[in-house]
Amino acid sequence: MKTRNSSIDMLKFIFSIAIVLFHFGRHCGFNILQGGYIFVEGFFIITGYFMMNSVNKSQEKSIGKDTLSFIKHKYLSFAPTLIASVLVAQAVTIVILRLSVPTIALNLLNSVAEIVPLQSLGIYGSAYTAVAWYLSAMMIALFILYPQARILGNSFTRVVCPVAVALIYGVICTKVGYINVISEYILTVPIQAGVFRAIAGICVGSMLYDCVTATEKNKVSRLGETCFLGAELACLGFIFAVAQFQPKTYYDFYTIPAFFVLLYSCFGRKSVITRRFSFGFTKHFGTASLIIYLNHNCWKYYSELFIRDSAVKSFAIYAALVLGTCIAATILTKVLRLFWRGIKKPLKKNFVG
Repeated sequence: MKTRNSSIDMLKFIFSIAIVLFHFGRHCGFNILQGGYIFVEGFFIITGYFMMNSVNKSQEKSIGKDTLSFIKHKYLSFAPTLIASVLVAQAVTIVILRLSVPTIALNLLNSVAEIVPLQSLGIYGSAYTAVAWYLSAMMIALFILYPQARILGNSFTRVVCPVAVALIYGVICTKVGYINVISEYILTVPIQAGVFRAIAGICVGSMLYDCVTATEKNKVSRLGETCFLGAELACLGFIFAVAQFQPKTYYDFYTIPAFFVLLYSCFGRKSVITRRFSFGFTKHFGTASLIIYLNHNCWKYYSELFIRDSAVKSFAIYAALVLGTCIAATILTKVLRLFWRGIKKPLKKNFVG
């Protein structure tokens, strides 16, 4: 599609806000979206969709070279934001805890595992953002899945992915009872459960891409557009209902088909809104989703700053603190991008040739 798919930008923004509410309620003891962790699956699924888009567009014959190129591009797309977010989270820690210079230097060294990122390999460092495990799990999963998608073709999306999704989510939900696993080792292999969770979500996104491309030429009537809009609202409402009223239960498993239908309609532009709702400015909401995700949970360590008698007052203070770190990280991200552009050519000239 030549026009921007604004619905995906808005969904990413909604998912990030839901995760903020989840962490806020979890750390403050308020019953607010206690199952909001399931919205991370939405991000994994979206990643899987774009992975398959890259696979099908690639003209590179060498699968190894193509995989490394894809991983490099993916990492560089979020690296400046991640680095900025880690530094801002460290600054928050320095100010509140009044750390000494040697401690600050040691913390900067420990932050390497978060920036690279290596957390899903069990190397945690200081974990200032408290949420970057997601990026680590995603990158490891992409390293595994991208070359398989190139090698297997349709067999990957139509055979491997359905089996992987059913087995991984099935085992997690039956053995643990819910999807929210990150650093646990539950499958008797030395791989953290968060990586398996990322693999399953990306596989869902890969299947989603296959379905969207297979039906992209099918025209939808006005009645069909309205029905798809109803399906989008129903699926999003169901996911929020499970997150609010059935947290940490096997009902998490049923949100995966809901995510699939919701994102199929949005990526395929099947509903009356997604076919006509396209604005360039919504890209800022997509960008903001990563900023918000990486800069909201560092305050978990200092909940005494915002816990008050009422949830409304507590969240107002919390939101103000999060907004401050988001603005700081946004500014620092722009500075880092400008700095990189400035030194890129001299580095190539003097060290590459």
